[in-house]
Amino acid sequence: MKRMHTEGKCNKSAARRAWVPLTDRAERIYDGCLAAGLPFKISAGSMLTQSPPLTISKADWGRALGSVASAVLAEV
Repeated sequence: MKRMHTEGKCNKSAARRAWVPLTDRAERIYDGCLAAGLPFKISAGSMLTQSPPLTISKADWGRALGSVASAVLAEV
């Protein structure tokens, strides 16, 4: 079963009409991160998973999260 969600807050009947599969969005976000040089994998169809090295600097992790934020914001 695919995970579903709605955009924004709305009543239940409107929410049922607005549901979209997260897998499509996760793949587009994954592609955006990959284009920025940040490899992720998609788990459970829609969960982005990153396992950084144990010795990653805060600056590098900040850049990685910035890439993720940019890819996510491109989807909203």
